Amino acid sequence: MGTKRVGLARMQALLENLKRTLTLGTATISAASLTATTGGLVVTAGETYLRGSHAVIKHQGAPSIGADSDAAFTDANILAQIITVAPTTARAKALPAAANLISTLKLTADNDSADIHIINTGTGSDTVTVSGGGLVGSGLIAVSSSATFRVRRVDGTTVATYRLA
Repeated sequence: MGTKRVGLARMQALLENLKRTLTLGTATISAASLTATTGGLVVTAGETYLRGSHAVIKHQGAPSIGADSDAAFTDANILAQIITVAPTTARAKALPAAANLISTLKLTADNDSADIHIINTGTGSDTVTVSGGGLVGSGLIAVSSSATFRVRRVDGTTVATYRLA
């Protein structure tokens, strides 16, 4: 099967028939809803505003469980973006290498970023200390608390990881 091409006039007619609006001069698209099912949706210029009186909905898979050891977090842990750790003693956990963080989080351009949340579900006084990834701020996570880290691509081989909360 070959690729089918639709001319601009035909595309406009199709959109009008669907009660949608397309204005190419100002790059405006109006629709009751817009779904990008392949390749994602990228806004490359200007600000993005999410206006409305309802919450922004994000798909969140199940949290990942970090090993009760000093082994580094895995790419699978990072991909989940929520990691629980139940340490039985104080643990030192490294983030994956910058190249892995860039690839796993799909940080394709400089200054792209993604958040990672780590929850210490341990009991007693067993802490989790996060290191690596160009950490800025404290990596210490006390028992029964959590930390939010933002991983920012600095360039194609470097990240900075900021402790936000």
